[in-house]
Amino acid sequence: MIVRPFVDPITKEKIVFCSGKSGIAKFVSAVSATDKLEAVAGGPAEGVRDFDSKEYMHLPFSATFDE
Repeated sequence: MIVRPFVDPITKEKIVFCSGKSGIAKFVSAVSATDKLEAVAGGPAEGVRDFDSKEYMHLPFSATFDE
């Protein structure tokens, strides 16, 4: 990884790559709001908003996409 030398050692300890069913299960167990996760991340498929770049670009910096 090209940025590895520039990342703080404490931050490196917090980065985990999850893959496969066991990785997704580990990720879901660490997230408290699983109802907001997309289906590919172990959450429900329904109720998740599609990303609209035009809407997103017009939001003020202090807002989040889900507001």
